[in-house]
Amino acid sequence: MPGLNPKNLPLDVNLFVLPRLDTAASEHSSTDDQSVLLSLLPVSYQGHPSVDLLVKSFRNQIYSAARSSLTHTSLTEKNWFHYAGRTWETIKKSSLMSEFNRLLT
Repeated sequence: MPGLNPKNLPLDVNLFVLPRLDTAASEHSSTDDQSVLLSLLPVSYQGHPSVDLLVKSFRNQIYSAARSSLTHTSLTEKNWFHYAGRTWETIKKSSLMSEFNRLLT
């Protein structure tokens, strides 16, 4: 493809691929070339690790991702309460909230 080249693609792709879990469609599939080829494989072969292992690995990658700080300084409970109050006041004054309240009444 003309738009895909190493110059305009990021170097680190953050991608986790999970297999399709559609068992109903695989039971009613026709005997095409792919299903004939798959029938030659041992019954226990899935082509990927178990779904539990994949989900556990995905969860571990999410938990180990670096977290960005919400503020530029350390956030104490007092500072958090101050920011939460300011955020709530901004939400109450927003036009979206007033429109929502108008629709409810």
